[in-house]
Amino acid sequence: SLARALLPAARRWHRERPFHLVLGVSMLPDAEATVMVARELGLPVAALAVGSDVMVYPDRMAALWRRVGETLACVDLPIGVSRSVCRRLAETGKCRREPLCVYLSRDTKQFIPAGSRDRVREQLGWPKDNIVGVYTGGLVETKGIKELAAAAEPLLRKHERFQLVCVGDGPRRESLRALRDRLGRAGAVVLPGRVTPDEVPRFLRAADFFVLPSHSEGMSQAVLEAMDCGLPVVATRVGGIPEAVLDGQTGLLVEPRNVEQLRQALERMIADEAFRLAAGQRGQQHAREVFDSERNASLLAEALWSLAGACGPHDDRSQAMVCTAHPTEESRHLSHV
Repeated sequence: SLARALLPAARRWHRERPFHLVLGVSMLPDAEATVMVARELGLPVAALAVGSDVMVYPDRMAALWRRVGETLACVDLPIGVSRSVCRRLAETGKCRREPLCVYLSRDTKQFIPAGSRDRVREQLGWPKDNIVGVYTGGLVETKGIKELAAAAEPLLRKHERFQLVCVGDGPRRESLRALRDRLGRAGAVVLPGRVTPDEVPRFLRAADFFVLPSHSEGMSQAVLEAMDCGLPVVATRVGGIPEAVLDGQTGLLVEPRNVEQLRQALERMIADEAFRLAAGQRGQQHAREVFDSERNASLLAEALWSLAGACGPHDDRSQAMVCTAHPTEESRHLSHV
């Protein structure tokens, strides 16, 4: 098991440079293994639920949900990346204390708009007067790409200036390519493919609004990045998204898998420039106030220090062992702590 594989190294690290708690990122198998390691070392344990580990996978198998509950029963500090994830943790009835909500986001400084939108569009070869909706992420079924294509097609036919940009790669790329070919209008659907994280801000800065019709989310980093760039958002009412996208204020929310609602929301974004601009400004302010990376990192650090202090005195060199078998955006954001 993961715990057996980790334990020898954990013992060695603990001897060489003692740490005072163990943090598991993602409930299964990481936090489950973390509990076993912490028990062997006699240390407190914190567990961070990132979203899919408690919002998606356990729904598919009762045995996984039982394991989540058994793990939480041994966790000293349960943490969720959104209030919706925290509620899901509490629903197990196994939490020993109220889950702590910590929004883990990337450094927002790189998403502050730099230069004019027109200049970025010129670099990308996009017409300056187009109305651009952008999606960033995997082109996969669970992100709602099928519904996005179905909702966007009549609008792309109706509005000659509407341009859909889907940044990323995946099995649904072919259906988007087929849509582009059916339309027969150059530039109607743009598929840049997979890009590096450093390239994402450029596409966001060139857009008018962001769209994410995902079936499930913990807290979407893509949505927060778009809001940091001042974009209004069309997204589904799932997971932590409604905590970021305030319906009618910073964007528009629709039900997952509802093509007609998605079409109507996209139509409004295309037609109502005043709403786009106002929602984008409000969203940018909301993101900076609530989802600031330094603020949330400080909140998490304070909680971890408090947990470490509960097991005895420690010095300034105290640290935590972070256990993650599958590195995620959330685990990388822990570098802020």
